[in-house]
Amino acid sequence: MPIRRNYFIILALLASLLLVAAEAYLLSRSYREAVDAAKQRNANIAKISAERLSGALREIDYIMLDVHDDVCRMMPSLARGPRQRETRRINGILERKIKTHPWIFGFGVMNQKGIFVAGVDREGPVKGSVGADRSFREYYSYLATHPDEEVHCSGAFQEMNTKDIWFAYSRVVRANGRRRLLGVIYAGLYAKNMASLFGEGGFAKSGAVAVVDGVGKLLLHIPQVPKADGQRAAYPELDMFLPSVQGRFEGITVSPWDGQRCISAFHRVDDLPYTIVVSSALSEDLGPWRSQLRYHAAGILSIILLLMGTALLAGRLLKAKNMLEVQAIELEHQAKTDVLTGISNRRHFFEMAEREMMRARRSEKPMALLMIDIDHFKKINDKCGHSAGDEVLKCLSLTSQGTIRNIDVFGRIGGEEFAIVLPETNLKQATTVAERLRDKLSETNLKVTGSERVPFTVSIGVSVLNDEDADIDSLLKRADTAMYQAKRYGRNRVCSTSD
Repeated sequence: MPIRRNYFIILALLASLLLVAAEAYLLSRSYREAVDAAKQRNANIAKISAERLSGALREIDYIMLDVHDDVCRMMPSLARGPRQRETRRINGILERKIKTHPWIFGFGVMNQKGIFVAGVDREGPVKGSVGADRSFREYYSYLATHPDEEVHCSGAFQEMNTKDIWFAYSRVVRANGRRRLLGVIYAGLYAKNMASLFGEGGFAKSGAVAVVDGVGKLLLHIPQVPKADGQRAAYPELDMFLPSVQGRFEGITVSPWDGQRCISAFHRVDDLPYTIVVSSALSEDLGPWRSQLRYHAAGILSIILLLMGTALLAGRLLKAKNMLEVQAIELEHQAKTDVLTGISNRRHFFEMAEREMMRARRSEKPMALLMIDIDHFKKINDKCGHSAGDEVLKCLSLTSQGTIRNIDVFGRIGGEEFAIVLPETNLKQATTVAERLRDKLSETNLKVTGSERVPFTVSIGVSVLNDEDADIDSLLKRADTAMYQAKRYGRNRVCSTSD
């Protein structure tokens, strides 16, 4: 039976959907892997940068400890304020120490009340500030109000003249083994001098390293962002990170400086109020993945087009195959069927009759054969025309099919000659069938043109299978002989080989 539906398109669509789903999963996984790799890289850089900054500030603290040891014994005499002799001596100590580290642009010492008693910058002693009250400054006030703290790093400050960002590293001055505050030493440090710790952000074209203080103010950004120093780094994620106890964070953020989506890593500097922010543009980190996406999309599209093309071609082939099968069935039907009457033709009738004969032999059951011939058929053609003769043939076929069983074999074996094989039928039963068929046909007045009617009758010969019959021809000959006997007896009658 020919396949009437083309399922290849549906199969191609399903295969395409599965392919797209598989590729989408693989691409989403590779996307996550690319993002995670960038996160890990930035986190590693942030961690190393935090360690470098912590180490650099420890170097500052070593210098502060040397200053502490040198000025500690002079601080009691400065409890009420600056004194020329002690101030000059401390300034001498500070001038020597300021040259030991390039970050330090200024040193200062305050007494226990926060009065500035000594200080120097890179050019020498700072005379105008001596005696000023600095108790409100963070680098003093924090240590004065936190007696358990020894050192403090301040937030970002902006110098009024140069607009440079700086911060202060301060240390308390206490006598050995005592908690009483004698004073505070602080060092002013330019944030821009920290740049050498972090390189130039060369880990990516869009790579950036930033240092922010405890409230998110920018101390340093590499590469430099114009007018950003001292401003809050407005990352929503950073605002949540700073007050938390987290030591690190990695995620996709939006840069507050240029609005780009970035992969950022935050890393808190141990024991210091600073956080390292390392970021890189998401578009750059996903560049290889996007190239892969384009190649995969082109490949998927090509495969889908190939599948659909193959499905369409298969559909055309299937349609051609179905047409050939239909044509073969039609040809087979035509080879077996009489064109005019629609019943079996001579060749097919003999094939079916032989098959029924072999079945009767195997089952040892009777079988009969009817030979039918239309009486005076030539006169009907001559009088009424060949079209009327054709209608008579079709009427005989239709009436006979309505009379016999489905298992009976009916065929046209000549011009007006027909034969019927009756399986499992003896002579008496076959004669009864033949008489019934003859009666029906004799009662038929076929209307052909206008009001003219054409009556016709048939002569029928009956034979039954016996042991001497080698093939269907011998059975057919006896039926034919009986049929001609019926014609000799006057036509419109049934005769059998036993008559």
